[in-house]
Amino acid sequence: MHYESIIIPIVVVVLAQILKLATDGIKHNLNLINIFGKYGGMPSGHTAFVSSIGTLIFLKEGVDSTYFAIWMIFMIVVIRDALGARQEISRHSKAIKKIAEKIDITIPRLNIRVGHKPKEVVGGILFGTIVTLIIKIFI
Repeated sequence: MHYESIIIPIVVVVLAQILKLATDGIKHNLNLINIFGKYGGMPSGHTAFVSSIGTLIFLKEGVDSTYFAIWMIFMIVVIRDALGARQEISRHSKAIKKIAEKIDITIPRLNIRVGHKPKEVVGGILFGTIVTLIIKIFI
């Protein structure tokens, strides 16, 4: 088994998360907890990760392989989740926060920024693909 198929996507998602946290303008935001627990923002770490996997499958198996077809379905699910379900979670968090403020109760801190905008998903796809290709060139 070639461990690069596991290691490269993990490196890509960590780099995507670091880039997102380093450029979001929030002081002291770049830390280990946020690298693995922060959602939303540019680029999408989830789509960068899945794009990296797809790039590796494409390079090894080609576009007409069963693995690539399975990856395409997986990619659609991840993108749909990033743009749809997680955006809905963000809207619910905002609504719950407003209601709690109105009735003056304390609630646990809610993560308001969970989903992605389309440009963040595209950024994740490009980041994952390009960084994977760069890593493959050097190893």
